[in-house]
Amino acid sequence: MKRLLKKLMSLFQEFGDKCHFFNPFDALVFTLSPYTRIGMERKHEVILNKLEKGFMNQYTKVKSMPEAKCQDIGGDAPLWVCWLQGREQMPRLVDICVRSIERNAGVHPVNFISLGNLSKFVDIPSFVIQKLNQGIISYTHFSDIIRMALLNKYGGIWIDATIFVTSEIGEYNLPFYSIKQRTENKRFVERGDKWTAYFIASGKNNPVVNTIYRFFIYYWSEYNSMIDYFLVDYALALAYRNIPEFKEWIEWIPFDNEHVYEMFQNLNAPYSKDLEMKLFQQQFNKLSWKRKLNNGDTIGQSLLNLKSATKL
Repeated sequence: MKRLLKKLMSLFQEFGDKCHFFNPFDALVFTLSPYTRIGMERKHEVILNKLEKGFMNQYTKVKSMPEAKCQDIGGDAPLWVCWLQGREQMPRLVDICVRSIERNAGVHPVNFISLGNLSKFVDIPSFVIQKLNQGIISYTHFSDIIRMALLNKYGGIWIDATIFVTSEIGEYNLPFYSIKQRTENKRFVERGDKWTAYFIASGKNNPVVNTIYRFFIYYWSEYNSMIDYFLVDYALALAYRNIPEFKEWIEWIPFDNEHVYEMFQNLNAPYSKDLEMKLFQQQFNKLSWKRKLNNGDTIGQSLLNLKSATKL
């Protein structure tokens, strides 16, 4: 009952936010479209059209800057891992994931980001911090800003703290990389098969990352509401549609982590050596600390008990 009430309150909040951008009927349809499957493609197009002018204004500013060579993602590119509340506040599963990243970092330096040390790495405009403190910007959407700010300044690899890594992280001889899917889903902008914001990497001086970071700052200078939860994906979609080089980069990305959700789907499956070995063949595994894990001898409990983590 509590979960249902929480979900209803979340939908009501989303509807209220969308009413700042659309008429009440469209706001309602767009809020419910992920669950009703009604109007999803129209929702994406309307939102993209709404955001495009602001995005392209930021891209024009980037194009007018002195040119700097866009670099590939090197073998020693920094890794960025973030838990804003601080490491001591991480749930157990998140701690397991972060340690798996650290143990498989290879020659990549690992930088753990929290609210306590963020200012040592990047300067986020004060009005954004103020809106975060006021609850206008959520931690989730603040992390979207942070990842683009860090990649814009340093380049490197952003890995969500809920990704479990099973083998050493290498290099990407590409200017941009993200985990790509073969399966399309109309719920997500551009059908959700071209990138994943939870694992995103770029070389230094990347104009797409620069543009998206500038766009986020512009967006929060103009608005106090979220047009959609997946704002980062809409920004990436605008880059994909309007920057030919970025579309080309996306096409270069290999399908090298096609089973990124398989471990998550099996967290409550009975533990077996064969299943564990199968799951560990996948290098990156997107998990969630919010999922309730069953007690007993399961894959999820084996992770929490470090049965599997000792192999890292």
